[in-house]
Amino acid sequence: MFDVNECYYRQVKGRVASHVARGGDRPEAIVKSARTIVGRGDLKAEALPRIMGEVESESVRPFLGPPWNQPERLGRFNHLKCLLEA
Repeated sequence: MFDVNECYYRQVKGRVASHVARGGDRPEAIVKSARTIVGRGDLKAEALPRIMGEVESESVRPFLGPPWNQPERLGRFNHLKCLLEA
């Protein structure tokens, strides 16, 4: 059966992970979208910290050291995290 919450969870997580990895989207647009989805009740507010934790462990931490050395990921992640917590 189709689970709407799971669909929105994956959508928000994908947008956050994509921005952290490539920086192509405006962080404000991601935050607005996430807040709209939570506001409509399609995703619980408790899911956002879980999403951020998963993105940090999957898309940020593994890329901070050699052989990738991509500290800009951490900067994009922290900026997005601050906007979501505000």
